[in-house]
Amino acid sequence: MKKNLLFIFVFISTLSAEFDINEFISKGIRESYGSPENLELMTVASLAIFGLINYDDDVRELSQKKPVMSKKLSKFLDVYGGRWAYPTLLGMIAFSPTAKKEKANQLIFASSSIGATIATTYLIKFSINRLRPDGSNRRSFPSGHTSGSFVLAAIAHELYGKELGSLLYVVGSLVGAQRVFSNKHWFTDVIAGATLGTMVGRGFSIAFNSLGKDSPNKRTTDLYIRFSIPIH
Repeated sequence: MKKNLLFIFVFISTLSAEFDINEFISKGIRESYGSPENLELMTVASLAIFGLINYDDDVRELSQKKPVMSKKLSKFLDVYGGRWAYPTLLGMIAFSPTAKKEKANQLIFASSSIGATIATTYLIKFSINRLRPDGSNRRSFPSGHTSGSFVLAAIAHELYGKELGSLLYVVGSLVGAQRVFSNKHWFTDVIAGATLGTMVGRGFSIAFNSLGKDSPNKRTTDLYIRFSIPIH
């Protein structure tokens, strides 16, 4: 197994959800990539990426000449974005004092958001095939550390409120800066990752908030989810 790969296995067994899980995921995906506010965000981000892509080399050189953070902070942010963020948030939900049914719903919401973010991130990575600034591979665009950090911020915002959500958005921004500082990503990779994570988090939040409104005839479904998450 390569050192730059970490496989995190998250097993959520026999969760009873009072809604149609397939429909929930479908709605989350539709809202993620089709809601008006997300389309607006994607448009702004796309224009920013096209406008700034020619300055990626300049940002890289500046980040290498004038480090924006200490090595200890850089290491912490790398570990947060690449190893511990997903299990930490899912653990918070799993061990919260919330009622069992609501906890199951929250776990499905968080897991679905994370899964959609990972799937989209790697689909784009292998489609764009962009070389990393350090030349290590061609999975640079978008930044997976950043997309993951931002979707977690959106999930936390939905489940725990503005205070924690805002804090994790700040942490996510620092993770993005760290990816540039560590020479693993271009600046525009980070913009794309932050946009993707935010869009998916918002989209699945809309789907989560609509539970019980769109489907008056709820049904119970057992769910077993396994995520194999490669982190670079």
